[in-house]
Amino acid sequence: MTTHVIDRKDNRLMGAMSVKRRNAGPTGRFPAFSEVVGRQSVLLSAGVLAAKASVMKSATVPPPKLVRLVERARHYLLRVHQRTVPPHAAMMEMIMNAWTAQAITAAVDLGIADALADGPLRVEELASRVNADPDALRRLLRALIGRGVFRQRRDGRYELNPLADTLRSSAPLSAAGLARMVGSRQHREHWSYLADAIRTGEAVIPAVNGTDAFDYLSREPELAEAFNRAMAETTEMTVASLMAAYSFDPYPTVVDVGGGVGHC
Repeated sequence: MTTHVIDRKDNRLMGAMSVKRRNAGPTGRFPAFSEVVGRQSVLLSAGVLAAKASVMKSATVPPPKLVRLVERARHYLLRVHQRTVPPHAAMMEMIMNAWTAQAITAAVDLGIADALADGPLRVEELASRVNADPDALRRLLRALIGRGVFRQRRDGRYELNPLADTLRSSAPLSAAGLARMVGSRQHREHWSYLADAIRTGEAVIPAVNGTDAFDYLSREPELAEAFNRAMAETTEMTVASLMAAYSFDPYPTVVDVGGGVGHC
């Protein structure tokens, strides 16, 4: 039987497909890659992968050619959007997008979307549920609403909208784990060394922490949990498109080496 291996050590392949995963152990510790190979390799038939894609909410996907046309249209619309203002204003928007990303992370860390899952709330009620200062929470929500995340009703209550719904931890295609990972203190610190990495050609995490990324994650359990969730969420978002664009029929078995969440 032919077996095809996907090496999780190559970060470029992370999240490329949905796979069956086993946890390293009851502690949930993210293992080093050497441990992953020994203990976390799981076989998943292409049929199971296809079945999972078929039941996903986003299983109906357009043909790849149409997707490429849409992506090209979005690219040119972005260029038009940028050219409607002076270059310095467009650049300021791009730079300040980092603030938007951090505001999204704050909303996830506070659990705002989860608190609104049962219906709209006034800011005082919402602040009580998420243990936040009402005025500061109002300002955060106002900033996010300005970027299309969350909605304020005419009666003043706040509620979910389609973008905000993706920040619920139990959403079918949740982005909560990705928001936590990208907005984490450690992740932001590593990105602050990008210029050094360009100068030296060396990877940031080993240079800063003295170890590779997977060993580093084993020492940072909260970051490892966010990383694992982000990878699983990215898989959930991409598997239907992957199955639509590529046939795994010739391959009786697919092996994904790695993972740490414990489900596919």
